[in-house]
Amino acid sequence: MRSKLLKAGVITYIQLAESNAASVKVQKEQEKPSNVVNQTLGEPLLSAKPLNDTWKDRFEVLEKYEKGGVKLTFKDNQVINFNLAAFLFGPIYYFIKGMWIKGAYLLGALFVFYGFISLAAESGGKLSTGAFLGPNFLIMTFANKDYYRHVKYGDKIWRWMPKWCKSPFSVVPTILSTGLLWFVLSYNFDFLTLDDMSGVWLADSDRAMVIVDLVSANKSITINEKRFPIRQVFVDSNDSSIVSIEVEWLQGQIPIWTLSKLENEDGTFYLDLTLHNGARDELSFVRSLQI
Repeated sequence: MRSKLLKAGVITYIQLAESNAASVKVQKEQEKPSNVVNQTLGEPLLSAKPLNDTWKDRFEVLEKYEKGGVKLTFKDNQVINFNLAAFLFGPIYYFIKGMWIKGAYLLGALFVFYGFISLAAESGGKLSTGAFLGPNFLIMTFANKDYYRHVKYGDKIWRWMPKWCKSPFSVVPTILSTGLLWFVLSYNFDFLTLDDMSGVWLADSDRAMVIVDLVSANKSITINEKRFPIRQVFVDSNDSSIVSIEVEWLQGQIPIWTLSKLENEDGTFYLDLTLHNGARDELSFVRSLQI
């Protein structure tokens, strides 16, 4: 057939070239690794980095865990749930292992958690060591499973999260907002009260000049030019407008006086000074301190 076509002047090498191209294409398809990613079908991914022996052992156990229906031994559970590096470094460990998005969400969760911890501490709550280490234990138990799914299936987020959480437009605002919330919850605003109370005041009862200094290095209260050094200042945890102060009194005594910030009808405020013997006086503002 070919010789007859050649005699007739029909060119057949074009068809031959197409056949070769198709053959090469089939050959390349056959050379592709069988464990390349197919997220649509949920097939395993090919790890970008080769696994060391430790992670190979972990992956074998995690493979059984993912499939289910297999009774795991105590050692298997340790392999799945224990990761010392994740316990020590928290979200940073996720960043190191390439799980950026999950690490970012964990960091945001820690911002919120420790913000509320700081708020509870400021309110006088008693916190155990377990409260501070709790998030680290949780991260430790999830780290191996998360890395397994990151390598095998390319998971960027946890399966219970909506897909839009993968977007940077979701991750970045989450980190910024949670970081701001942490700052607000953990920041100590007591200095605002101390700054408001510091100044020159006039006692309503006897017109004595009272100088209150709660902000400088040498804190003191001066009444009619008699200075009483302040040992410590305590802002009430339930009402920041109340401040207790330890003053150096006669013969080494350390009595506690109380200053309360009270508002007038016009929005201005005055101070109520209560001494250790129960004596009280109202202080009217004269001017700020010149420090």
